[in-house]
Parts: sequence; structure tokens; C-alpha cells
Amino acid sequence: MRANTFDAALEWYFAKGSLISLAYFYKNIESYIQTTSQSVAFQDIGLPLTLLNGTQLRPTDLFTVQRSNNTQGGPLRGFEVNVQLPFTFLPGALRNFGALANFTRVRSNINYVISPTLSRTAPLVGLSPETASGTLYYEDDKFSIRSTVNYRAAFLTAVPSGSVDADSTSNASSIFVDASASYNLNEHIKLIAEVSNITNETNRLTVDTTRNDPLYTAYFGRTYALAVNFQF
Repeated sequence: MRANTFDAALEWYFAKGSLISLAYFYKNIESYIQTTSQSVAFQDIGLPLTLLNGTQLRPTDLFTVQRSNNTQGGPLRGFEVNVQLPFTFLPGALRNFGALANFTRVRSNINYVISPTLSRTAPLVGLSPETASGTLYYEDDKFSIRSTVNYRAAFLTAVPSGSVDADSTSNASSIFVDASASYNLNEHIKLIAEVSNITNETNRLTVDTTRNDPLYTAYFGRTYALAVNFQF
């Protein structure tokens, strides 16, 4: 894969441990690797015709051949906003709180080659048009706790989908919530507790961007972890 890229960012450190940043990026994907299918006569594939000996097949019979090809690709552009804000301006224990947040918006137009005579323009597979996360935390010399919410918009996973009557396969949007806490018993020992996927979010795949037919749903469940950290 080849691309010409441009990135620019503005960052403002307006207080100790604080940050506001805005970044813009543009990528012109000039060569994108795709797997294409084509019906080819066996005699034109490049394999010896002796492989057909003992079968009912003829050299002129058509076979479906899949190849990896360098294709045109397309442009990708977007921006990202980040905020890091300790609440040190608040009184008492409230000054130990803080927040982190970011938001990314991306738009892409990739030229997908479906067959030698058919192509389709669609977003880059695996790329959500919007993602965002937010973290609220408390931290002092002994104790810390934080919770994070991660959002990811729906995104394509395959173009075409592999089904005859479907244009693509998509992953539905998701929101995952995690939390962690730690406590320093002393300068050598720290207790840690973590919970992942608190809301028991699932991963849902659908077929066809118009019908959104269910393909399957993966259940991850909640994950709990306890740990002890020793430092010597």
C-alpha cells in the first residue's frame, strides 16, 4: 500500500498537566491491495493442462480465480480533538479529580474493484467514521480510581460481503465501559482491581448496508481482575 499523507496539529498547554489539541490529517491512498475474483478458462490460468487428466473437465472450462491486486484506493481525511483537564482549580479533595476526552471524525472514499467490469466507492473497511472516549478519574498519593467510556460508530468489515445479494458486511456501533482502581499499601506494594465491559456490550455483525441483516452476535461478557504489584 502507498499513500501521500499530510498531518497538522495545534496544541495548547494552558496549565500544568492540561492540554487541548486539534489535529487534521489527509491521506491520498494511491495503491490499495484488494482481493478480486474473476472467471478464467483453465487454459489461461497458467497451470499445466495435465492436471485435468482423469477428470471430465476441459481446458476451456471456467474457474473462479482470486488474486491480490494493487488498485486505485482513494482519499481519507479527518480531524481529532483531545482534552486533558486535571481539576486542580477546585478546593480540597476535589482537586484530585480530572477528566480526559477525545473525538475523531474520519471520511474516506475507496474505489473497491468488485470485478473487472464493476467497482464501488465506499468507506475504508475497518474504519469507523466517528470514535470517542471519555475518562473521569480521581488520584492522590494513596488511592486512584477511573472509569472510561469508549464509543465506536458502525464500520464496514468487507466489500463486497461474499453473499450474492449483499453489497458489504458491517460491524454495528458499540459502547464499552471499563473501570479500574488501585491502592498503595506502601511504597513497595500496590493493590489493583479492574472491571472490563461493565455494561456487557456485544459485537454485532450485519450483512448489506440497506437491509442490515443480522449475521452473528459475539458476547464477550464482563471481565474482572485483581492484582498485586510489588516493587523493590
